[in-house]
Amino acid sequence: MSETKHTPGPYLRTGTTVYALQHAGWRKGEEQFCNRIYANVQRGPDCSTEEAEAVACLFQAAPDLLEALQWVKDQGWLKYAQRLKQNVHFCDAVDRALAAIDKATGATND
Repeated sequence: MSETKHTPGPYLRTGTTVYALQHAGWRKGEEQFCNRIYANVQRGPDCSTEEAEAVACLFQAAPDLLEALQWVKDQGWLKYAQRLKQNVHFCDAVDRALAAIDKATGATND
């Protein structure tokens, strides 16, 4: 698997804010955490709260989705020998999965 460049999970979500915590030591016998990174989905005038929260859910799930796709790729399941009429849907799925991995890892800006 390729080297991870993004902040590792788990990512947490509260409403439209997605964040990852990091250990910040101990205080009065209690473990302390602080934000390592956070993103707040801000909705525009024609965007509902539900839509903004749905986008935040995608942000929260993104590291897990990337890890799952990379695992499938590492297993050798994201390849095909030849695009044929019989396997066109599978080939399309493989191409889309590989493109998503490239986009998530910064290999492409598409």
